[in-house]
Amino acid sequence: MGKKVKLIPRISQNDFDFNKFTEHKGKSVVIFSADWCPYCVSFFNNWAEYSQVSDVFIADITDVESRLWDDFNINVVP
Repeated sequence: MGKKVKLIPRISQNDFDFNKFTEHKGKSVVIFSADWCPYCVSFFNNWAEYSQVSDVFIADITDVESRLWDDFNINVVP
C-alpha cells in the first residue's frame, strides 16, 4: 500500500488568519507537526480525510521557526 497524499494545507505564519480560525462556524484544528516525525506522518495518514469535510478548518504548521509555535505555546512534537 502506497503512502497517502497529505491533503491538509500547510500554513505559514504569514498565511495564518487567526480571525478565520476563530470565526469558523464548524470545527477548527491547528496541527503542529514535523516532517521527520514518524508519529506525525502516521497521524496525517489517519486524519487527511477530514480536510475534505466542509465544516472542518484544519491547518498544518510544520515550520518550527514560526512564531505560531510560541503563540500557541508548542514546545515539542508529537
